[in-house]
Amino acid sequence: MFRARVGSLLWCLLLSCLVLAVTACEKTPEDVRKWEKDKRAPQKMKEFILGETSTEVKVEAATILIEKGLSSNLIAIFKELSGEQRALVVEQLITRIDEMIKSEKFGLAVRGKDAAYYLANANPSDEQKERLHGQLVTWVDGDNFWCPLEKVGDVDQLKLFQEVGVKGLPAIEKALNSTFDEMYKSENAATFEKRSEGLLATLNMIEDLNLPETEELVAKIFVERAEKAWPKLDEIYAYPFLGNKSLSLLPLAERILLDPDYKNDKLNAIRDVLINTYYRTTQRQSGVQACTKVVREDRSGSLRWMCAQTLLELTKEAAIEHVFMAIPDDPVALQLPADHPNASAFPTKPEANFWFEAGSFCRAVGPMLAYKVPVEKFRSYLTGTRTVERLLAMECLSYHGTEADLESINALATETTDLSAWNAEQKTMGEYATALAAVWAERHADIAATRNALAGQTQ
Repeated sequence: MFRARVGSLLWCLLLSCLVLAVTACEKTPEDVRKWEKDKRAPQKMKEFILGETSTEVKVEAATILIEKGLSSNLIAIFKELSGEQRALVVEQLITRIDEMIKSEKFGLAVRGKDAAYYLANANPSDEQKERLHGQLVTWVDGDNFWCPLEKVGDVDQLKLFQEVGVKGLPAIEKALNSTFDEMYKSENAATFEKRSEGLLATLNMIEDLNLPETEELVAKIFVERAEKAWPKLDEIYAYPFLGNKSLSLLPLAERILLDPDYKNDKLNAIRDVLINTYYRTTQRQSGVQACTKVVREDRSGSLRWMCAQTLLELTKEAAIEHVFMAIPDDPVALQLPADHPNASAFPTKPEANFWFEAGSFCRAVGPMLAYKVPVEKFRSYLTGTRTVERLLAMECLSYHGTEADLESINALATETTDLSAWNAEQKTMGEYATALAAVWAERHADIAATRNALAGQTQ
């Protein structure tokens, strides 16, 4: 009896010692914090996370890594945890990250944002990943959107938005609209320019995301903003026409192109982009329709001829019909207004612009069609009923025609059609034909002389 009682007491004592020993070895979050400032802390935190420790200890160790700016280490460390353990740790870390991001200490908020990014890439559950993405959007949705790169920690704007994808679009839209607002509140040109550059930098970042949805978002914002600012559109409004494929931009493009204000330098700069870039590369089919309309309706005297050459690029031979059939048979409509910005190139006779541009178009036909010029098309217009067609046909034949075409033009020497309204030096079609034939002969003589000189150099 006595022995049994003594044995029972000894067993209880032994069991108590074992419990005390195990308890003594069990680590607490406070034990983890003791290593916080030790140079061996990163390795010790890894040991705490992967060791036989409680979830609370693992969370504390991971938190210290985050606070030290080492949250990227968690991706590799968490791969060694079981799925169940990882899910428990991430769950508690999400709460801590939320507190960090909302902290008034900017550095801590940045570390929290970085942690949300790395944990989102550490194989969390779908539901946890959604919450981590929400934290990233919370951080960037506001003043933090504009943080310079040296202050954003490991994860810059581009990385962040690439991670959250379309979930970040509302923050982007808010930031773009905010920038537009600030830009138009600028007190002076220098401030406006600086804010405009900031807007452009943001747009370039958005473009780098390669998300199809961003094209539509950017197009929508520019269309809305152009509506508010019209007609005071600055050069920044040319941006979406450099490559944005959204069809939402087409009505705005045509409105800019056909606005009757030809003296607005900024509108003219956007028109250059529309005609020479947007319609030639991004919206080629719409470019044919728009430029044909411009050839017919432009009253500035300059866009018409830019579009004529764009039509050559877009439709090749068919451009000849587009131009000849659409160009108005109206000398007044074809004149360059005296107050047009380009009028300085014609200081004595702005009306000479028609003859200058007609010659430029005819010369461009050669290289644009790889010098396979359909001369017969010009010949068909030479006998047309509209004066403008005949004048333009003669001009083009003078560059691309044959001796037979020269004879055809010489045969018009007695033509009495009045050209006085066309501001030509010659007053009748016959006089013009005679003068053009003389220029033709002189031009071809110069070409022959050049060829002979080059041939002599090669002998």
